[in-house]
Amino acid sequence: MKLLFVCTANHDRSPTAEQLFKENHETKSAGIIKWSPTILNKDLIDWADKIFCMQ
Repeated sequence: MKLLFVCTANHDRSPTAEQLFKENHETKSAGIIKWSPTILNKDLIDWADKIFCMQ
């Protein structure tokens, strides 16, 4: 299953979740602000089977 984890800056929460779940799933993480290392986009949304949003 392809899991996408999204938080504000893609700095702490979503990358941590990505690492925790990557052993058993395909994982990616993204942020929603313009200076995120990976910015959420349509391709990531289309790629994911499930999307987890974190505050």
